[in-house]
Amino acid sequence: MISTIFLGKSEQFGKMLPTALMALCYAGSFYPVAVVGIGLIVTGVVLVQAFSTSTAH
Repeated sequence: MISTIFLGKSEQFGKMLPTALMALCYAGSFYPVAVVGIGLIVTGVVLVQAFSTSTAH
């Protein structure tokens, strides 16, 4: 919500400070989602390796 407020105050990206704050807020809002996604990928790889019945070469 804060980034949306800064989006309006940036006046079509003409003002530098509100534009930078908007970009930081949007990046900060997607960071936790990215961390969860990476955690799910790592968990999946660990589970596949742990329960794999194939032998190594």
